[in-house]
Amino acid sequence: MTTCAVPFDRLNAYVDGELLAGDELEVRRHLDVCAICAARVESLLAVKDAVAASAELRPVPHTLRERLAAHASASGRGRGVRVARMGLLAAGALLAVVIAGDRREPQPASSVRAHGTNHVAEALVADHLHFLQEPSAVEIGSNDPDRLAAALGEQVGFPVAIPRLKGATLLGGRRCSLWGQKVALTFYEAHGKRLSLFIVDRARFPSPVAQGSRCTAAIGDYRVCLLPAGETVLAMVGDGEQTAAMLGALEDAVGARARSEPQ
Repeated sequence: MTTCAVPFDRLNAYVDGELLAGDELEVRRHLDVCAICAARVESLLAVKDAVAASAELRPVPHTLRERLAAHASASGRGRGVRVARMGLLAAGALLAVVIAGDRREPQPASSVRAHGTNHVAEALVADHLHFLQEPSAVEIGSNDPDRLAAALGEQVGFPVAIPRLKGATLLGGRRCSLWGQKVALTFYEAHGKRLSLFIVDRARFPSPVAQGSRCTAAIGDYRVCLLPAGETVLAMVGDGEQTAAMLGALEDAVGARARSEPQ
């Protein structure tokens, strides 16, 4: 049976959002080509969703996580390993619901949101920079937004609508992975440089996005602008000049699309 060298605790940390941006990008690149690890991540996400839906969680102590990961790594090989690991993870997550010994004060909601937003922005900028240097970044070459949206929608599993940005040329797009989710990524040429527009299922976006657009603090020379659009979140990534010039065009395109939809 084919196995994979990526440790289980690394996948677990990826799902929990505990990896640094560079390490997270490396894992996401691996998930694009490794069906075994992609299936493990899907299982981990399913467990987290099930536990979150059934109870209010307390933070899991690091000592408990370490013991569970060590126990899973020491288990035997084969199909039983995966079942054992998932059972341990579920047991640990459920145990965290009733742990009374963990007396740490929870982080303020504003602090959690700020950390989540920064983590999201770092991941988006890392992907933008990665594909700027990737010769085969554009997997589906098309300047027709409707045709490209149909193709990407089939790949990511949720409806995709691609805006027509005034002052930018649509180059094409691809499916990519972010936070263990399938995401549609489209590329535009604007002001002589590549601009990335990520289209994410709003229900699975890793941080709250209020109505209206907002641009995060700059990460180096790059900025991330988030704009909710129906059941999706649009994340535009480019340098400061590009995002400042194109944010209005993106808002206009989404507003025009909303007015054209039947009420």
